[in-house]
Amino acid sequence: MEESHWENGKHLKAGEQFFDKQGAAVVKTDCDDKRATCTETAYFDGGKQVRTVIVRTGARVVKRTEYYQNGKPQEEMVAAGDAGKVATRYGITRYYDDGQIAEKGSYLAEPAWFDGLDYLRDGVVESYRGDGTLRARETYARGRLQGRAERFGVRDDGKKVREEAEYDKNTLVRQKVFLDGKLVEESEFFPDGSTKAHKSYPLGEPGTKI
Repeated sequence: MEESHWENGKHLKAGEQFFDKQGAAVVKTDCDDKRATCTETAYFDGGKQVRTVIVRTGARVVKRTEYYQNGKPQEEMVAAGDAGKVATRYGITRYYDDGQIAEKGSYLAEPAWFDGLDYLRDGVVESYRGDGTLRARETYARGRLQGRAERFGVRDDGKKVREEAEYDKNTLVRQKVFLDGKLVEESEFFPDGSTKAHKSYPLGEPGTKI
């Protein structure tokens, strides 16, 4: 079922609403007076809990927020500017269901080969553990690792492990491993992934390599 509001052949600011057979709201759209900017709100079954909120300027999505059924955000996507006629750049933040950030960074939206859009990591992307600690900070180019990457962990004995790596088109070029801030291993690799050079330092202990 649909409800809309018109005046002199034009939609009013109230926009339109769609309802299921039980009368619960499914989708609601509100626009400014010129319908230049519209906000579309979709609901979970029952019509009370918001599932998705999309803000469009013309045909372009400038912001999209998806929610868990507990009301906390699941993903927030904000347009960061055009990257050409085909791809559009977005900042995307994904969350755990308790509200902690799981991942955030820069993405490109490109037409998928079958339908819709693919969101490719492009630029710096950070991922986090459920306790809020940083898991990785990586650099991408159109979905592939390119350039610097850092990864962080803690061993069972409590010592902190950090990996510094460099990639070229998703291929690992070189890597350094630190234990409690001190360099313990460094390696370089051929394009086929085989080891070109490797060195361990006296501080190294079994199990320090990532």
